Amino acid sequence: MSALAKLAGRVPGWLYGAVLACVLVGAGMLYQRAQGVAQGRAAVQALWNTDKKTRAAAETKAEAPRAAENLAQARQQAIKAAAIKKVYDDEINDVRARLAVAERMRKPVFCASTGPAAPAGAGGAEGGAAADPAGGYFLTRWREIFKL
Repeated sequence: MSALAKLAGRVPGWLYGAVLACVLVGAGMLYQRAQGVAQGRAAVQALWNTDKKTRAAAETKAEAPRAAENLAQARQQAIKAAAIKKVYDDEINDVRARLAVAERMRKPVFCASTGPAAPAGAGGAEGGAAADPAGGYFLTRWREIFKL
């Protein structure tokens, strides 16, 4: 006989019943715990799903006012940009006009020896020197143009 058979002969029968009852109760507890975990997970998942739906509805509801606000802000920015561009264009046109006037005023000074504005008898190197002998006219015109 084996050692287990010898031990089984010495253990009373009611102890076998108690061990069997403990094993069954433990198995039942594990089963109930597993069921509770599954039910808890299902409950948490249901709460999670309802929260997701609630948030999605709130976000969808909040999109329209945000879109309107963004559109209004874009319009304001476009108006400001147009005003800034207008001022910039006005300044650039003013500078261009001044440069055009200054260009017309400078050409006779530099090109006085040729063309229709040339003084009579002014030609070549001595003509240029005769047109502005001391550089006074050029400096005077320069100061007038640039208001120095």
